[in-house]
Amino acid sequence: MRNTAEENRRSWRFPTVMKGFYFIEEKKGEGKECTIISISSNGAGLKFYTLETISVKTKLFLEIFPSDGEEPVSVEGKIIWVKQGRKDCVCGIKLTEELSKDEMEILKL
Repeated sequence: MRNTAEENRRSWRFPTVMKGFYFIEEKKGEGKECTIISISSNGAGLKFYTLETISVKTKLFLEIFPSDGEEPVSVEGKIIWVKQGRKDCVCGIKLTEELSKDEMEILKL
C-alpha cells in the first residue's frame, strides 16, 4: 500500500494567491518575497513559489499578506518537501502551531 502526502493530509487545502515574505532559520532582516498558492485550514502546512533553492527540514518563518490589506499573519514551520524547478521552487511547510481562529478569519479560511 502506498501512502502519499495527499492521502495523509488531515485537512483540506484552499487554493489562494497571497503575497508573502519568508525568512530562513531566523526572523531577522528583510524577508524574501514569495507567493502562497495554498493554505490548510488547520495550519498543517503551506506551499509557495520562490526562486531560491530551499532544503527539506529547513526552519522557516513566513509572513502572509491577505489580499484585503489586513495586517500580515506570521507563522513558523519546517520545510517537509521540495519540488525544484528550473525557474521556481515549490515547498510544503508544516507549521509549528495551528492557525488561530482569528488568523484563519484574517486569511478568509
